[in-house]
Amino acid sequence: MPLLVLDRGGRGRAADAGDMRLCAACFGAPGMSDKEKAKIQEKRAFQKDTDDAYQSTMSRLPDVKQQKVDPWGNMRAAPQK
Repeated sequence: MPLLVLDRGGRGRAADAGDMRLCAACFGAPGMSDKEKAKIQEKRAFQKDTDDAYQSTMSRLPDVKQQKVDPWGNMRAAPQK
């Protein structure tokens, strides 16, 4: 039975071997080498830095409401009342 992993966006995907190692690291499973633990911590730090940079950039963007654009609007006759 495959394991289903939910990512941050709430989308489900099948777990791969990297996810299994990550789960094992979360629970301190024996058998993980220090090299694997360091690699996982480095990956987490990179993901956190990337997420922080994205959030920082998004917070600086102004909220622009989409206006309905009608490129042919000036070509049509005005609606009759």
